[in-house]
Amino acid sequence: PTLALRNTIEDFRFLADHRVIGLLFDGTPSHWALQGPQYYLLAQLAWDPRQDGEAVMQDYYRRGFGPAARAVQDYFGLMEAAHLEVLNAPAWRAGMGVIRDRLSTLLPAAYSPERMRQATALLDRAAELAAPASEALRERVAFVRTGLDFAQIILETLQVMTRVRETEGRDAGAVRRAVDLCAAR
Repeated sequence: PTLALRNTIEDFRFLADHRVIGLLFDGTPSHWALQGPQYYLLAQLAWDPRQDGEAVMQDYYRRGFGPAARAVQDYFGLMEAAHLEVLNAPAWRAGMGVIRDRLSTLLPAAYSPERMRQATALLDRAAELAAPASEALRERVAFVRTGLDFAQIILETLQVMTRVRETEGRDAGAVRRAVDLCAAR
């Protein structure tokens, strides 16, 4: 997940204060299950950059997830913290073609097993809270969960491919696991 909600709110206020007349977004991955809140915020602030971004996000979670809103919001907050950890790492050089060696260190550290366990627990809680509400809310929480599942596959693939590269493909088990992960992705 690449979320920078607080930064986006600040950036749009800056743009409004400096009378920007156009917007072009580049680099936002097309994965609603991972970036849904980011897309919503971008669209809302592009329409009115002076509105209260925190209120926009509260509206997103409340209307989108009903009784599961807080758990989903906490999940995305956890993912935003991980993303910002990557962006703020001294080894990160956005726009410079970040090399895989840096990513293979930065991503597993930011999206640590403990953080991913917390994320899973939050979405488990969200699913419990959405269950008695409506099919639509259950499906939305399940959809967000597919984003977490995808992120976990990517993290494991990164680790396994590091092993494949280190052994120059001689670790047959790692190669098989990489192929399986890529198929699952």
